[in-house]
Amino acid sequence: MSSPATREEIARVAKGGPFAPDWPSLQGVGVPSWYQDAKFGIFIHWGIYAVPAFGNQWYARQMYLPGHREYDHHRATYGSQDSFGYKDFIPQFSASAFDPNAWARVFRSGVPVPSSWCRLPNTTMGSPCTTRPCRTGRRPAWGHVAT
Repeated sequence: MSSPATREEIARVAKGGPFAPDWPSLQGVGVPSWYQDAKFGIFIHWGIYAVPAFGNQWYARQMYLPGHREYDHHRATYGSQDSFGYKDFIPQFSASAFDPNAWARVFRSGVPVPSSWCRLPNTTMGSPCTTRPCRTGRRPAWGHVAT
């Protein structure tokens, strides 16, 4: 649970932004013209769940449900969920080595990149894969991008 000081800071920052934290505030936002005219797009889903790098984006839910692999993994790796919860991963999540040019080279190559071939085992999203084989044991057909 966040402290009162944290909640106050969140409220202060939200008030200073262009939107209120409610649906009516967002209803007037239009779709940008660049999006309307787009012919092709790439979407990368990346979040706090990259810190434990186990399972998928449902880690935040499954880690609290006994009987799930994420639950057992979390307890074995980080200890009790009461002492180390999902929120404790947040400070470890960064984009310190994010290299959009490396990712652009991969996408420009035109070679399909199956998501199951390479799940990022880090929080930096530097290169699309590490120098060791991905979890499937295969190296991606498009090679590795140096950071």
